[in-house]
Amino acid sequence: MLSESLTKTKLTDPLILDLLQNIREHRSMLEDLKSIKIDPKLTNIISKEIGRELYIENEFHKAKGFRKLHIEVAEFSKNLKILHCVFFPDPKFDIPIFGMDLVKINDIVSAAIVDLSPSSRNQGLKYEKLLSEVDKSSFTSLREIPKWGGDFF
Repeated sequence: MLSESLTKTKLTDPLILDLLQNIREHRSMLEDLKSIKIDPKLTNIISKEIGRELYIENEFHKAKGFRKLHIEVAEFSKNLKILHCVFFPDPKFDIPIFGMDLVKINDIVSAAIVDLSPSSRNQGLKYEKLLSEVDKSSFTSLREIPKWGGDFF
């Protein structure tokens, strides 16, 4: 059974909370999901220094097919809010690395990145084809990937 200590967050941003809940729900469906014990000092990092308030919350799990599932939420001075997520596959499984970052500054989404990175040479073409078929019509603005990022994103 999973620890209930990280099922609620102190972060209050509705968009980040919705995405966090969605990720947690999907993560909970993974077979043999277990918490990874980490130093409690790294689980929640808090600073209440005026003008430099900081809140960071980390969750680490593992599951069949994944050696590490990391979710992090952060808020800096109540203006910068971040949701970061990386799922690292077990090398024995043909699963890409999943990465996602959402960054909000003053309640405006300034970056939203989702990335599937192949973890073996065989995966590249398969996932590139699948990702090219994703319907992107609901995005309000699409940015061109910079030349330096062409091999990464």
